[in-house]
Amino acid sequence: MEKNLYRGVRIFLFFMVLLNHSCTEEKEKEKEPAPEIVFDYFEKNSATERYFASDGRELYITLPDCFEKELYYEFSLTNENNFNCPTNNIFFSVDFINSGDLDYYNKYFSSESPEKNLSSEELILEYIKRTRISGLIEGEHSIISEIKTFRDDQIHLVSVKGKSGNYSNSLFYQYGVIEIEGDLVLFQFIVNEDDIYFYHKDLMKIFQSIRKV
Repeated sequence: MEKNLYRGVRIFLFFMVLLNHSCTEEKEKEKEPAPEIVFDYFEKNSATERYFASDGRELYITLPDCFEKELYYEFSLTNENNFNCPTNNIFFSVDFINSGDLDYYNKYFSSESPEKNLSSEELILEYIKRTRISGLIEGEHSIISEIKTFRDDQIHLVSVKGKSGNYSNSLFYQYGVIEIEGDLVLFQFIVNEDDIYFYHKDLMKIFQSIRKV
């Protein structure tokens, strides 16, 4: 009987070691930092990992440290996470979108619209693309495309450009959306169209740095 008890204890300890190892690996994965980013046009040593969270959804994204909280301009869906890089005249925002709110955006399209068959990520980008371009002069947009983060999570992208007035500069709006446990997070950069040729590569590096927790 003692022999069987000893064998049972050994088996229990073995599984406890496996469980502890698995939990440790998961914690290490959560703490895994984004790869070091060296920007081409933002200040090279200015990459700073920022933390964002809402209702249990958490993520990190690496941004140039010039971005400051913007309190006076409203340019995103919720205006809760708006930022401005004054030295580069670039705006950035993060919007958390609950899966339960997707019906609201879905109602923007008619019941016969092909958008009804889109994925949640494509639906929100189609909505944001159309509503943004409706307020622009000479507005244009890209097709929806995808890239992967350094952790292999998929990000859907779309861009819009145009003028808000006859005498204003043409602006370039770069959007990206990522899914977190059924909910969505929408990212937006607003750049002068003449400057996007310099900053586009850096913006893609920023999107690829996104790390879900």
